[in-house]
Parts: sequence; C-alpha cells; structure tokens
Amino acid sequence: MNRTVTLTLLTMLAFAVTPMHAFSQNEPSHPCLSASAIPIQQTLQAPCEQAFDSQSLELLIDNLSVAYKVPIWWDRRIARDTTISMDRRDETLEIFLNRAIGKVDAVLIPLDGVVMIVPAAKRDEIDANLWRLAVSPAAKKMKPTGTKPFSWPDGSVASDVIEDFSSRCVPDAKLSFKIEHDIWRGFEFRKTTSVASISACLLSGFDLCLTDQNGVLAVVPIQPTDPNVVWTYTSEEIEKKIGPVAWKEWRARWPSTSILKSSRPAGWQVTGSVAAHRDLIRPLIPKKKWEKPKTEQKLYTGPMQGDLEYVVLSLAASTKLEFFPIPLPVDQKSKQVKLELNNTPVDEILKELTKQSGVQFKRQGNKVEIIP
Repeated sequence: MNRTVTLTLLTMLAFAVTPMHAFSQNEPSHPCLSASAIPIQQTLQAPCEQAFDSQSLELLIDNLSVAYKVPIWWDRRIARDTTISMDRRDETLEIFLNRAIGKVDAVLIPLDGVVMIVPAAKRDEIDANLWRLAVSPAAKKMKPTGTKPFSWPDGSVASDVIEDFSSRCVPDAKLSFKIEHDIWRGFEFRKTTSVASISACLLSGFDLCLTDQNGVLAVVPIQPTDPNVVWTYTSEEIEKKIGPVAWKEWRARWPSTSILKSSRPAGWQVTGSVAAHRDLIRPLIPKKKWEKPKTEQKLYTGPMQGDLEYVVLSLAASTKLEFFPIPLPVDQKSKQVKLELNNTPVDEILKELTKQSGVQFKRQGNKVEIIP
C-alpha cells in the first residue's frame, strides 16, 4: 500500500515538474546576452586611442571596422560623406565611435553579431521593436542564413537584397511592402548574426520592421510606440553578478526606469529602454584582454609620376591596398599623373589622382574600387 502511494506521488510529481521544466527551457534568453551579442559588446570595450584629421566619416568607420574585425552597418539616412577630425583620447572603441558619429546626430546599437549606426532620434524605437521581435514566439519561425554568411556585392538593389533575405530566412512571413529604390554597397554579416538583427539592419532605414502579428511574421511601419521593454532579473544576478554598487550607480543613471520587486522568479522586474537594459547587464559581460590596433594612417613622401596604371600599381605595392579592376581600360591606363608627396596620407593621394585623371577611387578598408 505504502509503495503504491509512493509511486503514485512520484508519478504525479513527474507530470507536475515536466511542463514547468519544458516551459523554462522555452523561455527566450536576454536579447543583450546571447552568444553572438556578447563578442560584439566585448569588442566595443576594446581600447581606441586614435586621432584623425579631416577624414570622411565613412572612411574612418570603415578603417576601424577592418582594424577591430567588427561588422558595422550604416543606416541609409546618415550623411556618411561628412568630413570630421578626431583628437586622441584614452577611451573605448564604443565611446570613440559614438563621439565620431555624434557629429551627424547618430548613435551605436550593438546587436547580435553586428553593430548598427542609426539616427539618434530613431534609436529607442528601433531597439524596442527588435527586442520585442527577438522575444516573440514568431521569432522561432525564422530560419538561419545557412552555412555561408548573408552578403551581397557592391551595387545591389536594396529590394533585391531584402527579397533574398526573406526567401532564405522568413519564407512564411507576410512581407508585402514597398520601399524606395536604393543602391547598396557590398556587405557581409557574420554567420552568427541573428536573423532578427539582420532584419533590423535591412528594414529600419526605410522606417520598417519585422514583427509578430498573432504568431505570423509581417513587415510593418515602425510606429513611435512606448520605447520601454520589460525583463525580470533574478536576485542572484542583481546582488551577486551585477553587484550592489553597480546596481546603485545604474539606478542613478536611469532614474525614470521602473523597478518592481518580483516573486517568480525572485528578483526585480525592470521596465525601461533597451539602452537602459544594455547598460545594466554590462557587468555580466566577461572581460577580454585587448591589444590596441594600429589604425593611424601611414604618410608618404616623395615623387610619384607616370602612366596612371603604373602609379596605381606602385601605390598598391607600397600601401598593400588591393585595387580593382586591374588592368585599367586603354583610355585610362595611359593618362599622365604627377604627384609630389610630403607626409601625405593615402586618401589624399587618391583624391589627387582623381583630380588629375578624372578616375574615381572608392576605398573600403584595404580594397579600392576604380570607377571610370
């Protein structure tokens, strides 16, 4: 009799516990603490003591993207050709980048596997919509990009890129929408970049977002809704991992954030902007030792003259830049150029070559496209 009762109780307990365990396994993870979000935030905490003088914002960011090996996505509404200068300071890459793009009223958003540069006025709504998508049930219907990173070449049409992304990653979504005709330069996301993050990069520049509509993914206009999102942090996370000092300092930085005591799980329910949540979990990001990348521009001195193709090949050999396409067309290769360099950075050399030959040079990192 006792054995029967014991077995019955154990059976009932098993049925009672199993759904709870299954439920906990299906709970979404913190959007800022995923396996591909953490490396991005670690990289942004790397030291960046750089100085740049009269350089285009686009080239500056491209150089840092290559030096730190971090993909950086530009919102199409930002004036990337703005010329800026940056003084040297003892700061992190994140602070340096925000200081640079602040000159065009833009800010950074660290995501899963990629960093976005967006208009400052749009950050909270882009952040909030992506957070809600990441924790939604419909997010599980999105498919990985595959064995290769999701990418496209220079000169691709934006609508074609988005259609390719949709067919590969969200084939069952209701993606009926219209966007402006836009030509994009080439870009490659990391293989680990989440589909939700890629969707934010591709769509937010058109004031669109991917969202969960009753379990079905759909593209809708971004609405200026409540920018606050909710997450419950356990007592262990707050008291031991984040710590009382960091918790107190964080609350002082974000006084408008709502904080309520939680019983299940035991801890604190925090309602605030995604930026506030991202700031709160900083102590949970493992520290990483970094060496300072050398991104200062090398300067060149001396004469450089002759046929354009000869000068370009000489420049490629001395700077280790990759020029393409080579060889040049017949009507371009024999154009005569003459330069007298005196501590001249390579970007100024390219400008002077354009001035003398009429041929355009578009540089992205170590690659330079030659445009007739």
